[in-house]
Amino acid sequence: MGNGVPASADKEEAVDKVFVAAHQVVHDASDMSDREKRSTCNVIADNLPTDGWQQYMVEAHNERRFNEAVTFGISDENKLTYNQELAMMAQFRANKCIWDHGDYIDCNGNVVGQNMYYVSGSEYHPIDNEITDRALVGWYENEKPHYDPSSTSCAEGKVCGHYTQVIWAATERMGCGARMCETLYGGDGVTVYRNSKHTLVVCNYSPPGNYVDMPPFSQGPFCSKCKGDTGYSCSNGVLCTKCDHRIDVDCVNCNSKQGDVLDESSCTFWKGSGFCAAESVYSAFMQQNCKDTCACP
Repeated sequence: MGNGVPASADKEEAVDKVFVAAHQVVHDASDMSDREKRSTCNVIADNLPTDGWQQYMVEAHNERRFNEAVTFGISDENKLTYNQELAMMAQFRANKCIWDHGDYIDCNGNVVGQNMYYVSGSEYHPIDNEITDRALVGWYENEKPHYDPSSTSCAEGKVCGHYTQVIWAATERMGCGARMCETLYGGDGVTVYRNSKHTLVVCNYSPPGNYVDMPPFSQGPFCSKCKGDTGYSCSNGVLCTKCDHRIDVDCVNCNSKQGDVLDESSCTFWKGSGFCAAESVYSAFMQQNCKDTCACP
């Protein structure tokens, strides 16, 4: 199989005549206001990939998030969990065989992150763990060297948005879909983008990453900036995992055992400025991005 290349390169690999490409959604904070509910909320995709495939996809992400946290000393990296609604949304999008982003607003009107990937060739690539591995190599390993977290910048002419979505610390949930497509269409759903046998993968993430000029994570002692309206635990001593302190003795409340508020991010500053209040013009943004901070006493 050929190596992955960014979509913007539009290059066909000579080896096995396989083309691999990727897309990602990049968000600005202004995307969070006045969203209407997604019209496809009640649509059920009955061709979701297997539970085993979904779990492998989540684990592949968490493995890289763990490595990222250890490498950079990240204090707020969440452990991802599978979400059925996100998977249904992703499958609904994949079923359209459109090589462009869309259907990324959930039933509550919130934007979700979205990564896309496909392989094409003389035969369909199966929807299996191998295509998951290849997608993650394209999204993470191939882009990581081009990103500088200290300046939140990507090398000129390179793509980094798939990588930053994979490791975006505040993201908590994900779900994916996949479809074998004889033809890939452009964003209008009519114009033919490529004619071949394609296997298309779409993954959705919530809360989304890739906010302009925002760092993907905070640095400090592992799990020192975890957030959770009912508490958190620290998976393998590195990744933040939500739990319920009312029923789990190992679950830490919003406040640490010393009584110090753990959330030291900008969400805390915004809460102190009154942005959590229902009458605030920033209320919708805070509920999307700082929900746990607003819930803490």
